[in-house]
Parts: sequence; C-alpha cells; structure tokens
Amino acid sequence: NKVARPRFSGVASAEFIVLPGNENIDPAFLHLLLMQPAFVEFASHINQGDRPRVDFGQISAFTFGLPTISQQRRITLKLERLLARSGAAREELARVPRLVERCNEAVLKTAFTEAEAGGTEVTTLGQLAQEVRNGASRKPENAPPGVPILRISAVRPMVVRMNERRYYNADRGEDVSRYVL
Repeated sequence: NKVARPRFSGVASAEFIVLPGNENIDPAFLHLLLMQPAFVEFASHINQGDRPRVDFGQISAFTFGLPTISQQRRITLKLERLLARSGAAREELARVPRLVERCNEAVLKTAFTEAEAGGTEVTTLGQLAQEVRNGASRKPENAPPGVPILRISAVRPMVVRMNERRYYNADRGEDVSRYVL
C-alpha cells in the first residue's frame, strides 16, 4: 500500500492517483483512511500480480463512515499521536537485541574475571583442546544411520542448535573419533 501525503505544493506524475482533501474530508484523515487495513484489503483484491495497479474508478467503490470535519481532525490528531508512540516503541524494541548482546558480554566477562581472581588454575586453550578443521569431507545424510554431526550453520555465537544434525556414514576403518564433540 503506497500512500503518501506530501507537505508541499506541486504536481504528481500521471502514475499517481491524486486525492486532494475538500470541504467534506480532511487530507490527513484521508491519508490515514487509505492506510487502514480495510482499505488495503479492499484494494488488494482489485488487481493482483507482481505489480498490481488500481485506478480511481476501482477504488472509488470503497465505503466507509464519514465523520464531520471536526471529528476527522480529532481522530487524525489522536491517531497521529498513537502512531508516533508506536514508532518510538518500535525504535526502542530495535535496540533490545544489542542490549541483550552487551548484557551477555558483561556477564561472561564478569564470570571469567571472577574465576581468574579466585585463584583458579591457569592453563592454555592448547592444553585442553585440539584444532579440528572441516571435519569429514563426504556429504552427510539427513537421517540415520550414521554418526550424528552438527552442521556449521548450527554453531552460532552463544548458541549451538543441537537439533540441526546430519548423519555421517564413515567408511570401514575411517577414524572419526577426532571429530567427536
């Protein structure tokens, strides 16, 4: 639904359907009316395809209750305030994933800093693990039989999706113990 309400005087391309306000309908109210789900649903059933187009004759059949101009302006003012609050809330919610990420980083840093300060044994990663690259090279199967393995896409920062398993059928004598988790 592409509805715009320009805040300037000018002319529009012939591809636009221009619906100016008049003594019966406030332009801001009309804008919100055309953005409402009932109108979008109505217009979307007129034409379909990869680039649906409507003309004024088609959309002119849309019916709706028409409040007085003063009521339209009150409704518009209230809706614009609510939409502004909704937009602000959406912006705040968009910040949440980054805040969660930063919280996780802080928790991990604190936990390991406290462990190091608490007199724990100091070691190196190389003393505890060995590097494994690429695992086995033959394509795994989607279902058993075989040794369950994790796909690379199953391992993400702070998450291992254990349900994203595939199954590797090792050749007789092939040693896969190096890849066991």
